[in-house]
Amino acid sequence: MSDIIVLVYGHKHSAPSPSSPLYSERHALFSPSVSPAEIFHARPSLFSWATNLVATHVHREIDQLSRTNVPGGENHLRASTNGRRPDHFKLVTWQALGEFNISALCEKYKVRAPVSWYMTEPMAASRKGGVFIVKKRRPHPIVQVGAISSFILSRNHFANGDLAMALGVWHFAAKSHIDVKRVYSRFGNIVSDNTVRKALDSMTVSSLSVLKDSVRAAAERGQTEWCLILDNVQHTT
Repeated sequence: MSDIIVLVYGHKHSAPSPSSPLYSERHALFSPSVSPAEIFHARPSLFSWATNLVATHVHREIDQLSRTNVPGGENHLRASTNGRRPDHFKLVTWQALGEFNISALCEKYKVRAPVSWYMTEPMAASRKGGVFIVKKRRPHPIVQVGAISSFILSRNHFANGDLAMALGVWHFAAKSHIDVKRVYSRFGNIVSDNTVRKALDSMTVSSLSVLKDSVRAAAERGQTEWCLILDNVQHTT
């Protein structure tokens, strides 16, 4: 069957000629609003059918990555609970941020969104001799992770645990201007500054609770496990 499709698609009469009254069908293959059944010639009809098929599949892949009720839904990190914490919601922690790993995200997207990964690779990567090459300054796998992560956040603003939350905290730590953070948030690269501040407040409270519990448990055993001292840090503008 694949041989037949290739022969039909590559036939010289499978696409309208420039003088054909149906020449406009050459552009129909890029239009998702035109049904393949409405296209007379084989090549644009097959192209339109395949395009819509792939579009539906990648839509489903990103949808699965953005959900909470599927394996891998741990990418939903709540900045705060507001007194409510359903079992399937995960509150952001320093440990969760510390597990951030680009290589792991590459593997995750390759496995759970293989078609989306395959489609974004030729968009981001250069080729040499027909083989994708990884550039030193902008390795295309990292660019792909950034793109797919922004797609996921665009579909569900709670699905921020892959890249958006970590980058949002990084922008806060780097003291990026609020307008810069707003722009990157609009692009879907990071969570909002308000979300980051809520997350930092939550992590501060939870870290303090962990410290108190650890010190209390050590005191009950008559031991001193560890002590945390914060110096007075001042910032002058």
